[in-house]
Amino acid sequence: MSQPSDPEPEPYRNMSRRQLIDWIQSLTIESARHRRGKRYWKNYAKELESKHDNV
Repeated sequence: MSQPSDPEPEPYRNMSRRQLIDWIQSLTIESARHRRGKRYWKNYAKELESKHDNV
Protein backbone atom coordinates (compact mmCIF):
# COMPACT_ATOMS: atom_id res chain seq x y z
CA MET A 1 0.00 0.00 0.00
CA SER A 2 1.86 3.06 -1.25
CA GLN A 3 -1.05 5.44 -0.73
CA PRO A 4 -0.90 8.03 2.08
CA SER A 5 -3.13 7.34 5.06
CA ASP A 6 -5.27 10.44 4.55
CA PRO A 7 -6.86 11.15 1.16
CA GLU A 8 -5.76 14.16 -0.85
CA PRO A 9 -8.03 17.20 -0.70
CA GLU A 10 -10.59 17.10 -3.50
CA PRO A 11 -9.48 20.04 -5.71
CA TYR A 12 -5.90 18.78 -6.00
CA ARG A 13 -6.68 15.16 -6.81
CA ASN A 14 -6.78 15.70 -10.56
CA MET A 15 -3.78 18.04 -10.64
CA SER A 16 -0.36 16.62 -11.43
CA ARG A 17 2.49 17.08 -8.97
CA ARG A 18 4.14 19.47 -11.45
CA GLN A 19 1.01 21.64 -11.66
CA LEU A 20 0.73 21.70 -7.89
CA ILE A 21 4.33 22.84 -7.50
CA ASP A 22 3.88 25.57 -10.13
CA TRP A 23 0.66 26.70 -8.49
CA ILE A 24 2.19 26.88 -5.01
CA GLN A 25 5.22 28.75 -6.33
CA SER A 26 3.04 31.30 -8.11
CA LEU A 27 1.03 31.79 -4.91
CA THR A 28 4.24 32.34 -2.96
CA ILE A 29 5.53 34.83 -5.52
CA GLU A 30 2.21 36.69 -5.51
CA SER A 31 2.12 37.00 -1.73
CA ALA A 32 5.76 38.12 -1.63
CA ARG A 33 5.03 40.78 -4.24
CA HIS A 34 1.99 41.88 -2.25
CA ARG A 35 4.01 42.16 0.96
CA ARG A 36 6.70 44.16 -0.81
CA GLY A 37 4.03 46.47 -2.20
CA LYS A 38 2.56 47.04 1.23
CA ARG A 39 5.99 47.85 2.65
CA TYR A 40 6.58 50.27 -0.24
CA TRP A 41 3.35 52.14 0.46
CA LYS A 42 4.12 52.29 4.18
CA ASN A 43 7.50 53.87 3.45
CA TYR A 44 5.90 56.21 0.93
CA ALA A 45 3.33 57.37 3.49
CA LYS A 46 6.06 57.92 6.08
CA GLU A 47 8.03 59.95 3.56
CA LEU A 48 5.01 62.11 2.80
CA GLU A 49 4.36 62.65 6.50
CA SER A 50 7.94 63.70 7.18
CA LYS A 51 7.87 66.10 4.21
CA HIS A 52 4.62 67.50 5.53
CA ASP A 53 6.13 68.00 8.98
CA ASN A 54 9.14 69.79 7.51
CA VAL A 55 6.98 72.34 5.69
